[in-house]
Amino acid sequence: MKKILTLLALLIALPLCAQNVRYDIPFASTTGGSGQQLPVYALPYAGVSFFSCTAGNCSTPANTYNSVSSTSPCPTGSNVVLQGSASCTNQADAQGNAGAWFLPGQYAYTLRTQSGATYGPFNFSVGGGGSGSSGVSSLNTLTGALSILCGTGLTCTTAGSSITISTTAAFAINSFTGCNGSLELGASVTNPTCSALYTATPASATITNTDNVDSPLALTTPFTSGTIVGTFTHSAIHTTTVTLTAVGSSTQTANQTYTWNPRIFGGVGAAGATSTVTATGTSALLSTSNVIASAGLGVEQVGQIIGSYTTSSQVIYLLLTGSTHTMVDNNTGFPMAFNAPTTVTFVNVNGVTVTMYLYQTTNLLFGMYSPRIAS
Repeated sequence: MKKILTLLALLIALPLCAQNVRYDIPFASTTGGSGQQLPVYALPYAGVSFFSCTAGNCSTPANTYNSVSSTSPCPTGSNVVLQGSASCTNQADAQGNAGAWFLPGQYAYTLRTQSGATYGPFNFSVGGGGSGSSGVSSLNTLTGALSILCGTGLTCTTAGSSITISTTAAFAINSFTGCNGSLELGASVTNPTCSALYTATPASATITNTDNVDSPLALTTPFTSGTIVGTFTHSAIHTTTVTLTAVGSSTQTANQTYTWNPRIFGGVGAAGATSTVTATGTSALLSTSNVIASAGLGVEQVGQIIGSYTTSSQVIYLLLTGSTHTMVDNNTGFPMAFNAPTTVTFVNVNGVTVTMYLYQTTNLLFGMYSPRIAS
């Protein structure tokens, strides 16, 4: 019996689902002083503005829509939608026609000629709206104050004299940002702010992290932002996971990560560099006074291409974390001869000491090369 009553209630309410109503400015005629009918001519390309009326005050730009079902209003100042169009504009067409889609209520419009003269406001009603009050006051034969009780999985909202019934979307985290990054060993992140968006406002949300910095952090409504008070930093290869847990119609989680890695380098220079290598920002300064640039964060991998270098009677240097690599030229596929690497005690820009290995091509090179790690 309960299911039948619910279905009947829906069938009664569905015809009242909110829809926009089309209104077009009418062209009529007036009576002259001697009784003859005088035509009111259309104003081609007239500027048209629609206003919403409350208690006789018609000064607020009206919300208009570009279709019967649209829920996104046209921009303020462009609230005209011509017949057969879905574009928002601010003027009549070549024949002077103008209108738009409205929610029921009281409105007015003004007309502005191309010479700058303005006529109006002219009042009109849409959908039989009289007082402009909001809320549903009658449903079929029922009158007075009414409340809408929706069943599970439905959302009921009122606007003017209409009821909108829709299914409730499954709760989800749309995005979780602001608490992630790829960092060089020793770099720090202080007081990061995490941001989140949802399909609906959750009942609660918390942010935790595997470093246990200000964790758990309880967010406050609307649960879209929170600042983790504290500092994240690591001097060895590490990954910190930051997790958002949000409770709505279901419990959902989302993750971000911070990673710490050594930086590797590559470049060209004069032969004969020693184990003395100094950090200079995100580059490395060799004993030959040549600077080799960053080739990225993270331990190098087999198959990785490290730069593209143009040489002119120079050698190529690679400062890597592994000591047993072999290389080929990615341009030709031919092996590249490198000397046995020199062990380097490298102190990076953040003061972290990293054991690295400086590779130098055996021969002076001419032309362009792209070293690829073969093993």
